[in-house]
Amino acid sequence: MNDRFIRLSAILFALTVLTFTGCGESSNDNPQPQPTTNTVAFNTNFNPLDLVNNPVPSAHVDRLTGNTNQLHITVKGDNRSYYEYFIIQNNAKAEYRVGPYTVFVGTYGDVKISDCVIVGYDPLREEHGEDPNLEFYQDIPPPPEGIKLTLIDGSSNTFVGRNGLGWRLDGAEFYTTLPTLIPEDYMLTVNGVPVPISDLTVEGSLLTANVTLVDGRNDVSLKAADEFGWSIFYDATLWAGSNTITVFLVNPDGTPFTRETNIAASLSDDQSVTIETTTANGSATLTNIPDRTILIQARSVDNDLGADGIIGSRSSVTIEMHGFGEPGPIKNLDFSQGTAGWTIPPGTPVEIIPHVEEIPGF
Repeated sequence: MNDRFIRLSAILFALTVLTFTGCGESSNDNPQPQPTTNTVAFNTNFNPLDLVNNPVPSAHVDRLTGNTNQLHITVKGDNRSYYEYFIIQNNAKAEYRVGPYTVFVGTYGDVKISDCVIVGYDPLREEHGEDPNLEFYQDIPPPPEGIKLTLIDGSSNTFVGRNGLGWRLDGAEFYTTLPTLIPEDYMLTVNGVPVPISDLTVEGSLLTANVTLVDGRNDVSLKAADEFGWSIFYDATLWAGSNTITVFLVNPDGTPFTRETNIAASLSDDQSVTIETTTANGSATLTNIPDRTILIQARSVDNDLGADGIIGSRSSVTIEMHGFGEPGPIKNLDFSQGTAGWTIPPGTPVEIIPHVEEIPGF
């Protein structure tokens, strides 16, 4: 009796008390799966220790015409996944082969899932997946390099609008199961609150969400799926607002400041969140500003400077720009000549007081 036989015997005994974790809605009555034409016999040397990639099964049903539907089954692991679909009768309960796995799925109410559980595994099927006798097999390849999920019209380092979100998937298209998306593949939450999946729309490499963000901080988490069957994620804090602020730049005499100037408005809560613009006519407009404390700084090409701090709900702000004056003819940086050479506004009481060093006890 070799080690493999001993291990196999122990595992088959353990199977009498083990139950595989499934997915979908639980059912009070779990009938034994009956053989169907979609069932492919699996290796009787089933060994749960050979299960790879932490496989997790999931299933959903698309409604078809008549008394048939389309059943989609996915077994996803850490670094490998399998997917297959089947045409089934309404309210079917059966076993289905998905890659090297046998999955029992029960349906009811036409499109609802009552049971979804792995009941078998054939290691030879995984090693020889191209066997023509093994139908219903599709190994999802690893995703190609360069796939990137990017927020449209904004980022976590700038202000965004409150109405709607959108993402672009570079390097691939999104995976879709028409006519609707399914929670196993798509989930969006904003500040911990799930967005109804009916408010998500996928078209090619674009995903949009019909959602209204709160004024201020929004913690956004998105789970989606690419066309290769792999999950992709986006997690970020977005600062949203609906306020518009007009910035006016003026010279010290009140006339418009018309030199080319960069204007940056940053969030006092997190100064890495900034919106920037340039102007050469003395005014600029800032949008999507939340009702928070906003720091505005202006710097011209000649290093004229101006700054102010305001509440985001204000509609406008005027910033006075100041440059560096011409060097004075009197060299008196150490005040050895009193206040000579220093510009002191009229009426300002300024005097030089000699410093006297006093050390107690001496």
